[in-house]
Amino acid sequence: MAKEKIPNIEKICCNCERSVRIEGSDMCVCSKKGIVGCGKTCSAFKADLLKYVPSRPRIPRLEE
Repeated sequence: MAKEKIPNIEKICCNCERSVRIEGSDMCVCSKKGIVGCGKTCSAFKADLLKYVPSRPRIPRLEE
Protein backbone atom coordinates (compact mmCIF):
# COMPACT_ATOMS: atom_id res chain seq x y z
CA MET A 1 0.00 0.00 0.00
CA ALA A 2 1.55 3.27 -1.13
CA LYS A 3 1.56 6.35 1.04
CA GLU A 4 -0.83 9.04 -0.05
CA LYS A 5 0.62 12.43 -0.82
CA ILE A 6 -0.01 14.94 1.98
CA PRO A 7 -1.16 18.25 0.47
CA ASN A 8 0.81 21.45 0.96
CA ILE A 9 -1.20 23.25 3.60
CA GLU A 10 -0.78 26.99 3.84
CA LYS A 11 0.75 27.86 7.23
CA ILE A 12 -1.92 30.26 8.47
CA CYS A 13 -3.92 30.21 11.70
CA CYS A 14 -7.14 29.08 9.96
CA ASN A 15 -5.47 25.74 9.17
CA CYS A 16 -3.85 25.20 12.59
CA GLU A 17 -5.11 22.62 15.08
CA ARG A 18 -4.56 25.06 17.95
CA SER A 19 -7.01 27.64 16.61
CA VAL A 20 -10.79 27.92 16.30
CA ARG A 21 -12.33 30.31 13.81
CA ILE A 22 -14.82 32.90 15.10
CA GLU A 23 -18.07 32.78 13.09
CA GLY A 24 -18.88 35.92 11.14
CA SER A 25 -15.36 37.40 11.18
CA ASP A 26 -11.89 36.67 9.92
CA MET A 27 -10.44 36.16 13.41
CA CYS A 28 -9.35 33.00 15.23
CA VAL A 29 -8.92 32.10 18.89
CA CYS A 30 -5.51 30.48 19.33
CA SER A 31 -4.60 28.47 22.42
CA LYS A 32 -1.08 29.98 22.33
CA LYS A 33 -1.56 33.57 21.12
CA GLY A 34 -5.18 34.43 21.99
CA ILE A 35 -7.31 36.27 19.43
CA VAL A 36 -5.46 36.65 16.11
CA GLY A 37 -6.28 37.26 12.45
CA CYS A 38 -6.79 34.22 10.22
CA GLY A 39 -3.93 35.22 7.94
CA LYS A 40 -1.37 35.28 10.76
CA THR A 41 1.11 32.51 11.51
CA CYS A 42 3.50 31.60 14.32
CA SER A 43 6.22 29.07 15.12
CA ALA A 44 3.70 26.84 17.00
CA PHE A 45 1.81 25.96 13.78
CA LYS A 46 0.53 22.39 13.58
CA ALA A 47 -1.41 21.45 10.45
CA ASP A 48 -4.93 20.11 10.93
CA LEU A 49 -5.93 18.04 7.91
CA LEU A 50 -9.63 18.21 8.86
CA LYS A 51 -9.64 22.00 8.40
CA TYR A 52 -7.98 21.75 4.97
CA VAL A 53 -10.32 22.54 2.08
CA PRO A 54 -8.85 21.23 -1.20
CA SER A 55 -9.18 23.21 -4.39
CA ARG A 56 -11.64 21.96 -6.97
CA PRO A 57 -10.16 19.83 -9.75
CA ARG A 58 -9.91 21.35 -13.18
CA ILE A 59 -12.51 20.34 -15.72
CA PRO A 60 -10.83 19.61 -19.06
CA ARG A 61 -12.18 21.49 -22.03
CA LEU A 62 -13.07 19.22 -24.91
CA GLU A 63 -12.33 20.67 -28.32
CA GLU A 64 -14.70 19.76 -31.13
